[in-house]
Amino acid sequence: MKRLLAHLKKHKFIHHDWTAAGLRRKALRDVIAILVVAGANVLVQNLGWYDRYALIDFDNLARSAQIATGLSPEISIVAIGDADYNDPTLFQGASPLNPALVSTIIEGILQGGPRVLAVDLDTSAWPKTLPRKDWKTPVPIVWSAVPDSNGNLPQTPGPLSGIPVFQPGLDGRLRTYQRGIAVDPQTPNSRIYPSFASAVVAAAGPYRAQSYGTEEQLIGFGIDYHRFRTIPASVFATRQRLDTRFYQDTVTGKIVFLGGTYRAGRDWYATPLGYEPGVEVLAHTAQTELSAPIRKLDGISSFLEDVVMSLIVLGLVFWMGAATQLIGSAVLSLSFAWLLSRFAYHSPGVFLPVCSVFGGVMVAGLVEFGMTYYELSRDHNRLLHTHRGLTNELTRLKRRLSAHALAVDSGPESDR
Repeated sequence: MKRLLAHLKKHKFIHHDWTAAGLRRKALRDVIAILVVAGANVLVQNLGWYDRYALIDFDNLARSAQIATGLSPEISIVAIGDADYNDPTLFQGASPLNPALVSTIIEGILQGGPRVLAVDLDTSAWPKTLPRKDWKTPVPIVWSAVPDSNGNLPQTPGPLSGIPVFQPGLDGRLRTYQRGIAVDPQTPNSRIYPSFASAVVAAAGPYRAQSYGTEEQLIGFGIDYHRFRTIPASVFATRQRLDTRFYQDTVTGKIVFLGGTYRAGRDWYATPLGYEPGVEVLAHTAQTELSAPIRKLDGISSFLEDVVMSLIVLGLVFWMGAATQLIGSAVLSLSFAWLLSRFAYHSPGVFLPVCSVFGGVMVAGLVEFGMTYYELSRDHNRLLHTHRGLTNELTRLKRRLSAHALAVDSGPESDR
């Protein structure tokens, strides 16, 4: 082992001081640098400098798992698509949708015994005299409702309702949702209504404690079971009871969203997965609530993550020479950040942007490289100074020897 270390030092692969005091000094210096860089990285995250790149990371994470996820066992969608909307025997391309026909579709869905029926349709113009005697069922029905200018919710066909409001990001894409919607966010005591998806999940049963806060939550696009079985609404447009096996596969015991996907409804939104109808975005939101929302690391957790990752990377590049330390830090930082980001998103459901992980660890690597370069430069200057001193001393000795030899040659012969 000693011969190997001596060989590595001789060929300048390792430049560290291998004495106990040298190793302690280097370890203390690196730990202090890592703590300072990790704290600065958390500050940069809080200032929002990574936000633009974090959106790109989130979209890539959402798209990367579409193939791996299966159909949701808890949510189905009954869609009024372009074919149903333009069908001359159904809606005949007319808006608003025919209330009587929508009621028939609702009755057909209820016959299958869903856990909750979520109706994402505008019912504000429905006549109050519309017969609903067949809706006397224990199945909760949640209705879409939008507050008026005074902050009051319109009357819906049933007592349960929620607000289907979406909050696009700076680039126009939907990535977040709110459990509660404040009618007037500028007013301190503004009324807060449940969002549509949160009201649906609350009606479905005690999946989790519901608090209708207005904080933005990430929608779990791309994680497990974020693909949904979609059934055309025309299947339920007749009053005939369908096959029991069909109901078991599509409706029974599930949360069923009924909404329009026809283009004339203009209820389509840009998401990380592409353009999707509003009813499907609501299904994604409800599935996120069922599975537990995507979490972001707080300041302390992000700080600890940066410290651990920096220690791992710097521990690996410790054995590299100064010339390869910077390249090694960059490659390892990017690789670990990419792997950690995907593992955190798809397993524990934590959004960890690649840019923030890479930024913190790479800066720590740069600091380490800078300190190593400084040490090498300092040692080089010391050696150069020593070399110059020895050279000057050797030159003086040569001059003295030359003078002495000349004196001896020019002296009397008797002195020789």
